[in-house]
Amino acid sequence: MDGSAQELTPEIPTAEAGTPICRINGRARECPAQTDEPVLDIDSDWRLVKCRDCGTVLEQPLPTPAELDGFYSSGWYAEQRGSFLPGLELILNWFMRTRMRYLRSRRPGRLLDYGSGKGRFLRVAAQEGWQVTGYEPVGPRGEFTEDRYGIRVYGGPVDELPPELSDFDAITMFHVLEHLVDPHDVLVSCAKRLADDGVLVVALPNIDSWQARWGGRWWLHLHAPMHLQHFTRSSLEESLRSAGFRVEETTTWMAESNLFGWFQTIVNRLTGTHDLLFMLLKRVWRPCSREDWRSLASVVAVSGAVAILSPLIIGLAALEAAAGRGAVLHVRAVKA
Repeated sequence: MDGSAQELTPEIPTAEAGTPICRINGRARECPAQTDEPVLDIDSDWRLVKCRDCGTVLEQPLPTPAELDGFYSSGWYAEQRGSFLPGLELILNWFMRTRMRYLRSRRPGRLLDYGSGKGRFLRVAAQEGWQVTGYEPVGPRGEFTEDRYGIRVYGGPVDELPPELSDFDAITMFHVLEHLVDPHDVLVSCAKRLADDGVLVVALPNIDSWQARWGGRWWLHLHAPMHLQHFTRSSLEESLRSAGFRVEETTTWMAESNLFGWFQTIVNRLTGTHDLLFMLLKRVWRPCSREDWRSLASVVAVSGAVAILSPLIIGLAALEAAAGRGAVLHVRAVKA
């Protein structure tokens, strides 16, 4: 599907046909797209509509569970043991350490990383003295973490987790809420599992960022159809409040996401490809056809040219974050 936000708006179905429903604040309500404010231009079988109450951008129609299973077994989320190239793994591990800054003022205690992936952050937190546990619904990822780092990772439905998984001093959720059909229920569950003086740390893409507005359909963090919700600062903070949290701090800076987000988005837009550089670096894509090889050549050539602009990209990422319009929302909250 190739259409502007204005072209998307008249296609919003009636309630009987499945009007988009926003559950961000725990109140199921009809939320057709606003006609006076554009939503990102996209090119897929899904469209983005904006909640007229909270400003969250919703993906419609929602993929079926079977479709989501297919998406998570390929592309970015393909299960390969090696992950990124070895040199890049070292850089990524350094970025994991920068995530600890929201916990520096806390004495190490019990930590749950919700959506723990392959356990990189869990390993770093354990090295910092935290007693770590992971929750990862994609089974092979949890198995990888347990095999490689010896850290316990739970899976299955979150409401079926054992009762001893509670009273945590910290719960972290890095790039998780945007994947959930009902993020409010998960946040409520986290509030119940958090100690009274515990802290919740959340990070996710900022749909109101300069990067998103400039990148449009080429924005790295758009990532349709896996990202079901796209938050603004106000909608994320309101969602946290409605789930029983008090926001202590919100920034729009996350080094790896802000910097590489600009780089990949620029390459995407100039080459007309979607995230091939990222998938190459992560070793989840390889050229198989003549067209693939042409795309690869284009991406490599443009990436080299864009790399020359790295100082400008760093400055732009810092400027947008200082203006509160960085590519990622990073929030620390406590129980209200």
